[in-house]
Amino acid sequence: PYTSGLELIGLIKSNVSRSVPIMVLSAIDEEDTVMIAFKLGADDFITKPFEGPELTVRVNRLLQMVKA
Repeated sequence: PYTSGLELIGLIKSNVSRSVPIMVLSAIDEEDTVMIAFKLGADDFITKPFEGPELTVRVNRLLQMVKA
């Protein structure tokens, strides 16, 4: 509860598994935040609001990464 989304990315990638795909859904679209998320290990970043079809394509892409 006292962990930011960016901190959570680092925790997952360092303690759970580097192979777990992470997609960030955020209302913050500042370039610095996006770049930090990717540097911490996020695999995708989508800014709210977004459309359902776009989310579907992105989730399917990440699921394909897991299957490979």
